[in-house]
Amino acid sequence: MGNPVINQFHINFKDIAIDEIALEGLDGIDVDLFWRRVEKRCSSSLSEKLKTRIWNFLLANDHVAFYKLPSPREPLEIRDRFSTIEETSGNLIEPPECFDGPYEYCPVPAAYGSCKDYNERVLIPKEDLKCCTLTAVVEEYGQCLVMVASLEERWRALAPQLPISQLKSLNLTHYCLLELIGKSRENGQMSAGNSNLLKIVKDPKFLFYNRKQLVKLGLIKVSCVPQVSGNRGAKAILLSLKRFYKSRVAMIPRHGIIHNIIQYLKEKPDFTERTDVLVKKKLASPSNIKRMKKVSHYFLVEDKDSERDGSEPVSKKRRLSDLSPLTPKKYLILNIQNEESSASEDESPPEAPLKCQYSVGVNLLRQAYEKFIEAGMNGLTQVQLGQVLGIEFYTCRSICRMFKARNIVREVLEDRGRQRTARYIARASKGTTDQSFAEEKQRMLDYIHNASLNLSTQNCSDDGELVEKKLKTEGIDEAKIIEVPYTSNPSNPGFLQALNSKKPPTLRQLKYANGILKVTRERLSVTGYQTLSTIVAEEIKEPRLDTKALATLVHKLFAEKQVKLFKLAWPGHHQRYSNLICAPHVTATHDVITRKYREICIRSYINKEVKTPKVKKEVKTVEQLGRPFKLYAYPRYMKVRKLHEFICKLVYFRDNPGFPDLPPGFASLIHMIPEMSVELAVGHISSTAMTQILPLRLTEAIMGQKLREVPQSMYKTILQSKSLQTCLRATLAVLSSFGLIQLCLPQAIADHHSGLLKYIFYVNRNAKLLDTTGTWPRDVDPKTIEKTFKFDTLDDVVTYWESLFDISLGTIVLDRDKSKQMPPARIRSLKDVEKNDDGSVYGDGGGPAGLDSTYYLELQRHWETMHVVNYKKTTLQALKLKKAKRLAAKNKEKKPAKKPIKPAKVKLVASKKPAANLKRKRLPERVLKWTKNEDYMLLLCKAALTIMSPNSQPGCLTVRNLVAKDILSAHDPGKTASFCHKRSVMLESNSTLTHERECLVSELRRRPHLASRYENRLKKVRLAHSLNMAKFICSARLPAMELVHILLQISRSKSYTKRVPCVALNLEEFNQNYDITMSTSQKAFNLYRTSPDCSDEVTTLKESIIMALAFKDDENVKKSEKVYTFLDKYSETQLRTAIEHLRKSSAISVKEKSLNNILNRFSFSDMVKTTSSFKATMSTYKFSAAYQRRQISKLNSEFVDQVANILNEELPTKPGGSPEMNCVVCELLVSNEVELVTESSPYITGSSGTLLNENNLNNIDIEAHYKLKLGTVQCVGKKDVKVYAEIFPEVDYAGILDSLVSDATIRKAKTKKKQQDKIIDILQEKKENGCTFMEIKNLTGHDTKTLVAKLQKMETNGILKLVGFYENLLVLTEFIKPWSVKNLDEHRVIPTPWLSLEGRINKNLFLKWCGVILNKVFEHPAISIQTISEDIEFISSRSVQDVLMFLERSKLVTLKVMTMSEPDLFSEDLLIEEEEFYKYASPQDIVAYPAKDAFTKYACLRKAMLS
Repeated sequence: MGNPVINQFHINFKDIAIDEIALEGLDGIDVDLFWRRVEKRCSSSLSEKLKTRIWNFLLANDHVAFYKLPSPREPLEIRDRFSTIEETSGNLIEPPECFDGPYEYCPVPAAYGSCKDYNERVLIPKEDLKCCTLTAVVEEYGQCLVMVASLEERWRALAPQLPISQLKSLNLTHYCLLELIGKSRENGQMSAGNSNLLKIVKDPKFLFYNRKQLVKLGLIKVSCVPQVSGNRGAKAILLSLKRFYKSRVAMIPRHGIIHNIIQYLKEKPDFTERTDVLVKKKLASPSNIKRMKKVSHYFLVEDKDSERDGSEPVSKKRRLSDLSPLTPKKYLILNIQNEESSASEDESPPEAPLKCQYSVGVNLLRQAYEKFIEAGMNGLTQVQLGQVLGIEFYTCRSICRMFKARNIVREVLEDRGRQRTARYIARASKGTTDQSFAEEKQRMLDYIHNASLNLSTQNCSDDGELVEKKLKTEGIDEAKIIEVPYTSNPSNPGFLQALNSKKPPTLRQLKYANGILKVTRERLSVTGYQTLSTIVAEEIKEPRLDTKALATLVHKLFAEKQVKLFKLAWPGHHQRYSNLICAPHVTATHDVITRKYREICIRSYINKEVKTPKVKKEVKTVEQLGRPFKLYAYPRYMKVRKLHEFICKLVYFRDNPGFPDLPPGFASLIHMIPEMSVELAVGHISSTAMTQILPLRLTEAIMGQKLREVPQSMYKTILQSKSLQTCLRATLAVLSSFGLIQLCLPQAIADHHSGLLKYIFYVNRNAKLLDTTGTWPRDVDPKTIEKTFKFDTLDDVVTYWESLFDISLGTIVLDRDKSKQMPPARIRSLKDVEKNDDGSVYGDGGGPAGLDSTYYLELQRHWETMHVVNYKKTTLQALKLKKAKRLAAKNKEKKPAKKPIKPAKVKLVASKKPAANLKRKRLPERVLKWTKNEDYMLLLCKAALTIMSPNSQPGCLTVRNLVAKDILSAHDPGKTASFCHKRSVMLESNSTLTHERECLVSELRRRPHLASRYENRLKKVRLAHSLNMAKFICSARLPAMELVHILLQISRSKSYTKRVPCVALNLEEFNQNYDITMSTSQKAFNLYRTSPDCSDEVTTLKESIIMALAFKDDENVKKSEKVYTFLDKYSETQLRTAIEHLRKSSAISVKEKSLNNILNRFSFSDMVKTTSSFKATMSTYKFSAAYQRRQISKLNSEFVDQVANILNEELPTKPGGSPEMNCVVCELLVSNEVELVTESSPYITGSSGTLLNENNLNNIDIEAHYKLKLGTVQCVGKKDVKVYAEIFPEVDYAGILDSLVSDATIRKAKTKKKQQDKIIDILQEKKENGCTFMEIKNLTGHDTKTLVAKLQKMETNGILKLVGFYENLLVLTEFIKPWSVKNLDEHRVIPTPWLSLEGRINKNLFLKWCGVILNKVFEHPAISIQTISEDIEFISSRSVQDVLMFLERSKLVTLKVMTMSEPDLFSEDLLIEEEEFYKYASPQDIVAYPAKDAFTKYACLRKAMLS
């Protein structure tokens, strides 16, 4: 018999192996970590034999793939989150590194997941691995081998309870979050601190909504865990998979104080123990118990009455109150409540939706009011009202607002965690909540009334000199007791104002406010907000309020002068204060304040003298502390010098100078950056982007290393800084203008490297300077003061920069043009660099050393390094401590008097070390008063900003605030830029001033000569100074101030003060001047179509521009200047209108955008000023992506080409089941051209492949044990043809295309017009407006066939022409000019997109539109021309009709004209008849039907045309 113990359980190693691989996600798991994961899962080691069996199983499994990484993966240590404990508190501590190892967020949309090596790793065939043993595979690949599970197994490991179809409800971010949470297994992922989750979603708000979706689907669980982060304890949110979720008690620390207490309390019958017993047994200290009381996550601390133990001896010194049988004691209780759905205070479990009770036929408002009445005092929220009535949220919000405005319901705010929810209660409902709120409100009013009476009768305000003398006599420094002054802040009104506002406080807030007033009047003072929250919570029997909410509540009472706030400074501590909340009658000389100050002095002395010697602080070296933040960034020209010295050393003065893949003397950024030291790279990062590298903790040892030598994570962080590459490029541009380097053409070197390689430069060996010491510029021969330098060694480079430094500081520049821009960099070719290495300097020479005047080299702060100011040593005055008076309690017995113990004299001596982290004392903000004129000036500044920068630009608010400060500080210096900004933000809520600002902006735009000067002015200044924010602000302040002055003058003009409505004075005038027409809100307006307000020439011009762009882009046509000759006759207004419509409709776009962030500068003035310049501008336009996207359909892809290839196959064939073959066979079957013949019938086979009888089987047996073999068919042609293509006759497409060209070309009339013809007379009256077919038919009285024949004959003779782009119109040829343009042969043509100016058709473009329109007709049979034109947007109805006429003559579609008979008195339905097609009918009456074999014929025709 076997071992009975082993037979009791069974471990499925195969499922465990697949599960561990799947949990690692798309990134995969290496072999070493895989074995350790499986061993941890099984809690036992694996033998070599068992490992071989598991390995063979994985090789045979189709759901596991093996990949080879480009670099070996670092081994990961498996750690337990709940074993990383902070010793003092026993809570979890934030780990220095993530438990699941380093992580990079690289999402892969195609494979669902994140993997940084997805494109680089190589798939290893399993046949190669099966040939080798496990040991050989590990030796060959090592840590480069990873195993990845399939998507089905990964989803099964993450969500085994849900089907894989739920994957569609998750986006890529959701799945990556879920994959990362599953990768951490039992440890989970923290939402704060050092967590990999923040690498996917950095914003906590976005992370909340993303994980909320995962919680809603039941994929993850959220729990709250205390964690110590940065010496501070806080509640952190832990996310884990549903399968790894544990209860609160199960997620306790593995060791430490909390673990020991929990294990002790588990042995107690009621999980309770007295706190003093825990202290005696040394399980916890009193400070730990106090901390547990504040943060009650694992424990609850409650007061209970307990009987005194009889065995305990009664001491003689025990008080009488202690002899009572019941004494209150504090108990520590284990919190065993499970938190299945509560994650945090702000995450409440979702409520079950209410049942819809909508009644049909009853008014919606009446039903809403009835639901409010039924809800009673509970009320309904907007969401609940929507659920009950079955309507959307916005409708509910409108109903609630309407009821509230008419006093039908009232709004009550309730607290739910940290959120406030609005609940609406009917006015007719009354309940206990209203009575409680009224009682609390009356208590509040009584407190306020009594406080005002006490303050009026009691004179508690001492004179300032008396207070100072009293404090001095008691030995208290008056500067240490600071009373917070009262300030009137409109944004934070008082509590009494909040009671009478539209949104009154909640009942809980009102209770807390009364509790605060009661506690402060009884105790006179309370220290700290947390202490106040605890006392008030015990007083009113409510849970503790959040500290931030309590502080806001106290400040509202402080604004009403119901409490006073004091700040007591701690002696010997810099910027440390204790906050006192006191009664309103307490002053600085009150005994409560003085006693509290003495207590603080004693505690400060004890902390200084007693606690300091016990803790020996380690003196950290400079390497441990890291470099100071202010020593990172170099000054402006220190960067230039450091970079030039580094480049010269790299290219010329090192052991192996230069680079192997570049010529001698050349360098590039991609070669230079890895060789830079960390100090040099960090020195080039601006202060604004410095926050990205602060977590790196750079030391002096790391600062000296090269970037290629530091760890990969640090290298990527520094290289990906926002300002490093920008600063390096700007510095290279400065070196180029100094004549120290030469920038080369990017095309000179291979372009297969990254974009950094394009910045190639040559390092010069020669340099020149002018000794401009003194005033400059001055009359002197430059050759007499010229200095030349030859860089043979690195010392010569240092000498050059020292000379430049001395000359620059000794130069005084006169008459500098501050508006001048930096000189543009000159680009050289590789052949010319040695010729230009002569030390020549570029620029105007007006600056120090003969350099350009835009470089402020004479300023010393641009050269010297930054330094940290050391604070002076401060001495502390000795504090005189008085003997505290002992107060005897009334209920205590008199005890024999004892000799008072004199307190030892305290003498505080200042430390010899300088005070650390000294900060500047912040003075209380000054209360400013704003007048109406000052508010109006801020309004003018805001209006000026709206005109100068319609879109927000970086620095525009700074310009506005500085302009407002310049204007307002002339009368009041206290109106700084920050105060002006705060006031402007507050004024934005004033709707009256907002309307006034809009009126000012409109009034200025009525003056084009002023508006054109200042519109988008900030954008132009920004582009001119894109690399210097200071210059941008200085250049923009003066125009902004000018515009404010102009707006002030406009506001005083008569046209503005006596404004007249520009639309109408009354309704009668409005109805006379305007017509109201109905519009469809569901359909967007198409700007490609010309509105009825515009003339027909605009439509012709649009089509001509589209035709010219298509002609210009044709590869077979040489670009000629005559392409845009037809634009000469149009005015500038028409050209601008047409281009504007085409750009806004996304039909065309600009070919190349001007980039101003590298080296070049462009003038961004208006390019379109004359017609000739407009023709030059037209060459910069192209078809937009939206226009080209409209030409993409199923028939323009590879589908048509594959169908054409199938047509060349021989008959008979066996259809292979492809979509193309199915299309060909199905269409030919319907057309009765081929037939399908059965070649083999389906049959059922057993496991051995034998045929079985179907009568003896049922469906269950077939699905379980047998297989169904499919039969095959053969396609045979009915006619004697060898290939499919012979079935279709050849189409004369050339003649059809020539007829389309002839229809669009206007020829001279062959015969003279008959003056007595009625049709000509009608068209003569209409002139260029033309006339439709139905109008001519009604006027002439001809039938349809007769009239069509006459019109065709007249059109053949050249008398009239069919025109119109969206409606078919007939126009005489003498009035054809607005509808046509001249081509290159001086003939007039009606513009069509595929018609060239040479009189031929662009087949490629024409076939694209044919495929789009044919596909549209196939999807919607009997579709009209007008509907096709409206759906496609970028094609006119005339062009659609031309395409359909071509397709009809090619027998691909059938065209019909729909006519509707007039209804009479007895007709029930409208009778619609079909007539034969004629091209003069209206586009909405012409419909198209596809042919049976349309796709196959189109493929054959397309192949013939393109060949």
